Amino acid sequence: MYFNTTKLKGTILSLFEEKAKNQDEDVLRAFRILKTASPSKVYDYIQTKSPLTSIRRSIYNLTKEGRLTKTDKKVIGKYGRPEYVWIFKN
Repeated sequence: MYFNTTKLKGTILSLFEEKAKNQDEDVLRAFRILKTASPSKVYDYIQTKSPLTSIRRSIYNLTKEGRLTKTDKKVIGKYGRPEYVWIFKN
């Protein structure tokens, strides 16, 4: 799911929606292999050029869909800050 906060329309909106969908699929594939991960770990694993915030958006979407579960566990992330860990739900 692409969050259209800038009110895009037409072809450009469709393009960004497709990119977001593909990214959600990439993140889910990473979780199928890693089983448990933080956003930074997923970011490093898939080696994307997208910003870390996009990985976080995908994790949020997949959690809302019931495909991932947020845990109470925290690890130090990419920028030295604590971040939560999610687990893959079969």
